[in-house]
Amino acid sequence: MIKSKYIYISAFALIVLFISIQFNKLYKAKSSLTVLEEPIVEYKSLFKDSLEIGITYKNNGRNPISDFLYKSKFPIIVYKMDVKENFSLRSVFANNAHVKRTEGLTYFIVNGNGYDFSFNSDSVDTIDHVYFTVDGEQLVTLFRNDSIVNYLIKYDQFSIKYDKQSCTDIYAKSKGIGSDKNFSNVLFYKKNKLLYFIFLNYPKDEKKWDKNILIKLIK
Repeated sequence: MIKSKYIYISAFALIVLFISIQFNKLYKAKSSLTVLEEPIVEYKSLFKDSLEIGITYKNNGRNPISDFLYKSKFPIIVYKMDVKENFSLRSVFANNAHVKRTEGLTYFIVNGNGYDFSFNSDSVDTIDHVYFTVDGEQLVTLFRNDSIVNYLIKYDQFSIKYDKQSCTDIYAKSKGIGSDKNFSNVLFYKKNKLLYFIFLNYPKDEKKWDKNILIKLIK
């Protein structure tokens, strides 16, 4: 009986410790997150046309994430990835498979019209690979060269990792169900030895849209 009590107490102590650690990680993530109503000039300069200013999210150890609006109806998210000196877009791999966030990590959420993005709150090292995995109905490569890889997707969720066995760094989930799921345009843009992840969401009520709209916006 005494042994059973000891086991119960130990299990309870471990649960409390786990909850405490997760709460502390969540508190640190929230306390280090800064939200600004201004764009990153570097991000804005990537586009030919002017975009409506949205919100920029800054978190310790990670480059800023900015969202914009094009023509008052196309939401765009931009994030710069730090890559190694010899990085090539041949190291961007896309496939269709089930994805999920990594358990035990803390993510901060960027809410959008038709989607939710989750970014890992931990710091990110320079990368030499990108694994883009789509869990959904469609993954089509629209264009690929030495500076741009452009995909059209219709997804339930997708993730980005930097190694096959590494944790999920970026996770996105569609708010739509069935036919309500939106098409989106995902572009990896290498410019001046930097890599940008750019996401554009098509409004579901848009009757006729250009699948190449994002690549046409890039300078």
